[in-house]
Amino acid sequence: MRTTVYNINEQSDDEAVFALTSIKGIGEWTAEMILIGSLNRPDVLSYGDLALKRGIKKLYGYPNIDEQLFAMLKKRYTPCCSLASMYLWKASDKSFENYYTDFDKWNAVNNKQNIQYADFLYGVKTTKIYCRPTCSSKIPKRENIVFFTDSADAEKQGFRPCKRCMPQLEYYDPAVRTAEEIRLYINEHFRLSGLVADTACKTNLSVSALNRSFKNVFLISANEYIKILRIHEAKKLINRTKKNIADIAFEIGYESLSSFYRDFKRLEGKAPLKCKK
Repeated sequence: MRTTVYNINEQSDDEAVFALTSIKGIGEWTAEMILIGSLNRPDVLSYGDLALKRGIKKLYGYPNIDEQLFAMLKKRYTPCCSLASMYLWKASDKSFENYYTDFDKWNAVNNKQNIQYADFLYGVKTTKIYCRPTCSSKIPKRENIVFFTDSADAEKQGFRPCKRCMPQLEYYDPAVRTAEEIRLYINEHFRLSGLVADTACKTNLSVSALNRSFKNVFLISANEYIKILRIHEAKKLINRTKKNIADIAFEIGYESLSSFYRDFKRLEGKAPLKCKK
């Protein structure tokens, strides 16, 4: 079927975006917003949406929202990506933080937990040191605590940053940092076979420790993340090159066509050639 705006209701999301962006003045982000707002498509997540990325950073603490991580998140939210977009937009809204009281923040400090959607720091009056709510330092008395919106606010009032939790850095979590190093290495080498064992060696971790670290932060296994990257790359090659399916499958790291077809159908819900725009 020819992809045009005249049969847009019969098209997949990718085909509809392709048709809309063929109109002068409509970019990919605008097309995706049309899909969400006007066509009521339920499974749209826009990589070009800055507010959405800001919401992801606040919600999960991920330091880098690149194309590969975004592809992983899209698989997590499917088939409700448009609904997830609504929540992430709200999470990016600074005014949302005003819904939390000092009592909520104290409970977070007392339990060494973050509050979803809320960024704040706390300072200890007796030491003039400020920390993240998740800091592993000894919990101070409630009467000695003051709350800040950010590090600039704390330092303006004469507090200095904790050397343990590094609150002056926008994103700092040793567990997230380790998992992110693993993820970035996988991003560069996802086509290689035996990648999990190789990555474990490069990061001085056992395979079990690597998988545990990765899954604790990204909520999926390293092997599943590799499959998502490979299928994501396959979709691009199908639409941007004239290579046949077998060549694409072997190029992105698969050793058998049956495994490729099985993963593609599971992750995309359709056969490879049906993804061609």
